[in-house]
Amino acid sequence: GVVAQTTTGTLVGNVVDEQNQPLPDVLIRVKNLSNGFTYVSRTRSEGLYRVEFLPPGTYQVTAEKDGFQPGGIDQFTGVLNATREIRIP
Repeated sequence: GVVAQTTTGTLVGNVVDEQNQPLPDVLIRVKNLSNGFTYVSRTRSEGLYRVEFLPPGTYQVTAEKDGFQPGGIDQFTGVLNATREIRIP
């Protein structure tokens, strides 16, 4: 039989403030730097986010919440089941 190969990955992580407290309802944008496509998610009550079906590539991650400075990860390559923490002041 033919075995399907998964070519996309999942990016999971959490967003915390400067006191390491989880931040709910943070807007997460994961931008593919090669084609400009942006995937959007929001953190849950415990500050966790999950973005699925990301093709391999180089990405920029930003986190935005009212009352906080934007934060994020400038860029990283490869997302096959990656975990990233984002801290926003």
